[in-house]
Amino acid sequence: MTELLVGTRKGLFVLDGEPGTGFEITARRFEGEPVDYAMRDPRSGRVFAAVSSPFYGPRIWYSDDLCGKWQPARGVALPKAATRR
Repeated sequence: MTELLVGTRKGLFVLDGEPGTGFEITARRFEGEPVDYAMRDPRSGRVFAAVSSPFYGPRIWYSDDLCGKWQPARGVALPKAATRR
């Protein structure tokens, strides 16, 4: 079974199938939002999607379950108490 993550202007489509035969849409997320890029991390199985919302701007989302809940990735955090030298 081959999984394809397809980012479009109308959301993220997940297709499953075998090369040379038809593929079937098994999941859809971010309906109506442009998805510029999507990938599955082969080490953890986690899926990442780069979504460009015209209202909220660009954001990276992740999920451990394509059909489950997606979380926005947090940006780089600076230490709360920085010490000066």
